[in-house]
Amino acid sequence: SFLKYFAVATDIEVLARDRVTLPRSGDHLPKAVPTPEEVRRLLDACPANTPNGRRDRAILGLLFSAGLRIAELCALDRIQLREKFLGIEPILEMSVIGKGNHSRIVFVNPEAQELVRLYLADRRDDDPSLFIHSRPGKRETPDEARDLRLTARAIQQMVRQRSIAAGLAERLTPHSLRHGFAVDLLRGGADLRTVQDLLGHQTDTTTQIYTRL
Repeated sequence: SFLKYFAVATDIEVLARDRVTLPRSGDHLPKAVPTPEEVRRLLDACPANTPNGRRDRAILGLLFSAGLRIAELCALDRIQLREKFLGIEPILEMSVIGKGNHSRIVFVNPEAQELVRLYLADRRDDDPSLFIHSRPGKRETPDEARDLRLTARAIQQMVRQRSIAAGLAERLTPHSLRHGFAVDLLRGGADLRTVQDLLGHQTDTTTQIYTRL
């Protein structure tokens, strides 16, 4: 870019750009990768006796159990989770739409299922969104329905606040829980291809980064 600027914007003679070899920047390792113990501290930072606390516990549990991207979590509707099956089977299968409009199956463990069930028990609205702002009453207009769904920004702020409350040195993000999900699977003996499928990576290049942690 520097050489192009001089070649285009000035009369200064510069070295031909194709004679410059740039070093490869390399893969950047995730900075904040929570352990299961740290995820437990994060959950404990959410009060279990308030509706917002139960909602936040369900969000955190689902992010870590299923390895979801934040956009995938925000887009979830209640019907996708099949509420009546919560707690029936040890592992609940759920279909999500990821990057590039690709669908994949993710899995929700028993504890995350219970956290979601407790959160949904508080719901008295008929909004189809799985995670919503705490506004009582039924929706009346389509515009109001769109406003109820939690945004990615709201979830990012929540995770940051809960990580501070949990006293975690690294301030976590929703994507940090996805990193933790992948590393925990590899430490537990899962093969790289399985982790790739569960994360929804199109190639194994991105997934291989986790093997270095």
